[in-house]
Amino acid sequence: MNPQEVLEKKETEQAVNKAKEILEPIDREIVEMVAEQGCSYKETARCISEHYKKMSDVTVKSHYLKAIRKLAPLLEDYR
Repeated sequence: MNPQEVLEKKETEQAVNKAKEILEPIDREIVEMVAEQGCSYKETARCISEHYKKMSDVTVKSHYLKAIRKLAPLLEDYR
């Protein structure tokens, strides 16, 4: 990557991290696992159930989609 691309990537990462601050901790964890780490809804549900509360993969998907809808307008400039 050239210096401009590195700077743009860093700015995007900072914007995403700032936008995620509006999410509840459990929703932030779900977004990070699904969108950033590439975990399946099932894997995410297993982890969330161990660390937070029992949750099915369907519920994880619902939380994920709701969180993405909240984040989308905040990150519109970075698409």
